[in-house]
Amino acid sequence: MLNIGILNKFVKYGINTWLRFICSSIDINTLNLIINNNSLSRIEDIYLEAINLIYQNIFINKIIIRIY
Repeated sequence: MLNIGILNKFVKYGINTWLRFICSSIDINTLNLIINNNSLSRIEDIYLEAINLIYQNIFINKIIIRIY
């Protein structure tokens, strides 16, 4: 049986690494994931809060993203 905490940390690490790979600079304050308990392959909610984001020479001071 797969532990939900380990899966949650693994997905968070993957998202964090992907964002650092595509952005020149990013400071992630908050990254929250809500994973469905019945189907572990389904993510219900993603909340990302970041500051000082530089993506393709565009500077964003603060960004909040919420995906359902």
